[in-house]
Amino acid sequence: MKIPMGHAALICTASEDDKAKESGLSTALFEAAKSVMPAADHQDYRQIGIATATSYGPLTLYLQHIDALFKKGVRGLRPQKTIHCVLCEPSCQVGIHLRAKAFNMSFLGGACCGFSAAVAVTDALKDHMASTVLLLGGDNVENGSSAGAVILGNGAECDWYVKAAKARFAYDGSLKRRAGELMQSLCQEAGLFERPHTLVRCQSCLSDMGDSGFEGMEGGSTLFSGLIVAQNLLKSGLQNVLLLDAEPSGLLGGLLIGK
Repeated sequence: MKIPMGHAALICTASEDDKAKESGLSTALFEAAKSVMPAADHQDYRQIGIATATSYGPLTLYLQHIDALFKKGVRGLRPQKTIHCVLCEPSCQVGIHLRAKAFNMSFLGGACCGFSAAVAVTDALKDHMASTVLLLGGDNVENGSSAGAVILGNGAECDWYVKAAKARFAYDGSLKRRAGELMQSLCQEAGLFERPHTLVRCQSCLSDMGDSGFEGMEGGSTLFSGLIVAQNLLKSGLQNVLLLDAEPSGLLGGLLIGK
């Protein structure tokens, strides 16, 4: 498998605007999407699929609305803002802005939700559900929203390729053993006989299994923090980089990219 990948972007935006018609996370994701989208007529975007990973975004807004409801009663909840609590709202708003029609998927989870979305995207591209997919990830953070984006497929300005993507679940304390098996499986799928440079999130319980690390919160934008570091390593001369992460729940995610 060699799926073209463009440059990854990660941006942060200001805090939530109570008067905005869409959530701050939606706005951040759209800004990230615009920064990686190829220059094209909107008509060309109709064939693009969208997959968005998030952990805390809409849930945070939902809890804020519930808190306001308890404190102020029905006057504390603005009906026009309730759409922001729908879990697929960020992804759908980006699709509406871009007029993307191929498909629109949302993935919820912890640090590995971006990996889960990446696996689904590679499967969708192999099954010809779309020729180009916009992979997004983001969450509300303390002072605003963090969002990442990358183009996969024919529409990518191809500098690198996704060579393998997998997600697995470990159980009965077998996290590191299963992580080793996942790494081996990724290398086999990519046709590599030796493990490439491995990049692991510094906060992960697998941090000692990596050759180097990257900083990232446990959320939808985590994968993009790693992708930016990985792409910089490829620019420096490495041929392949393996991204690895794990959640305390036992979910493992791996992505192997290279030239």
